[in-house]
Amino acid sequence: MFSRSIGIVRAAALISVLFTHACDTTEPGPDSVNVSPRTARLILAGDTVRLSAEVRDKSGNSMPDVVVNWLSSDAQVATVTAAGLVTMSDCVPLDWISDYHFTNALRFRLSPADSSGLPDRGPRTESLLLWGGFDTRGKPFLEPAFAVEAPPALPGSVGEYRLAGHSSAGNELFALSFDMPEVADGGGATGFAFVLPAEPGWAGNLARITLSGPGGSVRLDQDTDLGLAIVRDPRSGQVRAILRDGAESAEAQAEEVVKPT
Repeated sequence: MFSRSIGIVRAAALISVLFTHACDTTEPGPDSVNVSPRTARLILAGDTVRLSAEVRDKSGNSMPDVVVNWLSSDAQVATVTAAGLVTMSDCVPLDWISDYHFTNALRFRLSPADSSGLPDRGPRTESLLLWGGFDTRGKPFLEPAFAVEAPPALPGSVGEYRLAGHSSAGNELFALSFDMPEVADGGGATGFAFVLPAEPGWAGNLARITLSGPGGSVRLDQDTDLGLAIVRDPRSGQVRAILRDGAESAEAQAEEVVKPT
C-alpha cells in the first residue's frame, strides 16, 4: 500500500490517496503517485475541488489498473468521494480568522477608505428603528421600537410582509411592504431591521405597530411587556450592548442608554 497526502486549507485536514497492488503479479509494483491539483484552497462550506491521481512504477510508466482510494483525515472539515470530489463541510466551529483576512481588515480600518471610500448613506435624521421577524416555529415577533438618529434603511423591494403604524384613533401613520430574508444559521427563522425617518406628527401619536404576513400577525403597543435597552458610546454612537434584562441596573454603569419609544 502506498499513500500521498494533499492539504486542504481552512482547518487541519488532509485528503489522502491510498492504492493497492496485487503481490503475486510479475509486473513492477507502484513507486509513486502524482496528485492533481497538489494543493487546494477551500474557504466556504460547500466549496468543492476534484482531485485526480496517477500511479507510476519505478520506470515512470503509468499504472491505470491500480485501485485508488481517497480518505479524509477529518470529515468535519472536508469530505471526499470515491471519485476524488472534495467538499468543504459546514460543521466546523468558525472561531478563528486567517491572518490574510485579519491583515486586510486591519489595513482597511486604518486607511482613509474606512470612512471616505464608503457610499454615502445620507445624513442622520430622527428616525424609528423597527425590527422583528418570524421565529423557527413560524411565529411573528416585534422587538421594541427605538427613536434613533441614523441614516434611513428602508426595504429594497415589495413583498408579502407588511409593517404598519397606527395612531390611537386608528389612523395609519406609515406602512411598509417587504420581503423578509432567512436568518443565516437561524434554523429557518426570518428577520428584518429598518430605520424609518420620523414624521413630525408621530411624536406622542404613534400608538401601535403591527407586523403581518403569511404566518400570522403580531402587535406592539403600550401594553407590550418587553424590557430592552441599547447602550451606546456617546462620542462615536457605536452600539456597545443590547440589554434585555436588568436594563435599569445597567443604566448607572452605561455612558448612554437609549430606551424604547
